[in-house]
Amino acid sequence: LVFFIAAFVAIYVNRRYLVQLVPISMGWTAVGVLSIWEWTKSRWSEKSASAICVALSALFLIGTLPKTLAPVAKDKAHFKEAGWYVRQPQGSGNLNIMISDHRIAFYADAKAIGLHDHSSEADVAAQVKHRNADFLVAEEWALKTRFPGILLSPERNGLRLEKEFIAQGKDRVLVYRAG
Repeated sequence: LVFFIAAFVAIYVNRRYLVQLVPISMGWTAVGVLSIWEWTKSRWSEKSASAICVALSALFLIGTLPKTLAPVAKDKAHFKEAGWYVRQPQGSGNLNIMISDHRIAFYADAKAIGLHDHSSEADVAAQVKHRNADFLVAEEWALKTRFPGILLSPERNGLRLEKEFIAQGKDRVLVYRAG
């Protein structure tokens, strides 16, 4: 019954909710390792039992370590890179950035001005010209769908394309500097 519940939770629940199972699973893993050790020691010599336990441990590590060490959301790493890039010149604090995704402002440690809050390209350009935004950091698809003029001619809107971060697939985050 416990195995069924644990398997059900592992399949149907997001990974972050499994953290509570770590202490329980560590205890049961230790009990399992000790049981295997005792079982192998009772059937074979201690040297053979040690070799079998080392081989089983190595198999376990080979099977689980690659997934354990893989980053959880590497498909969104471009948001982190863009945020860190924007933060570098000025450091954190008085930085205002116009963004399409709030994760960028989080990594930049900056005040976020939501791009979706503005209805037109003229409104975005006015924010940039009044120096309310130091950077415009947005996903390419967001600019294509809502503000294609910024994508086609950033200089006309008081912006200069500084860097682009390419994600897995076709997603790109574009960093424009104001002024």
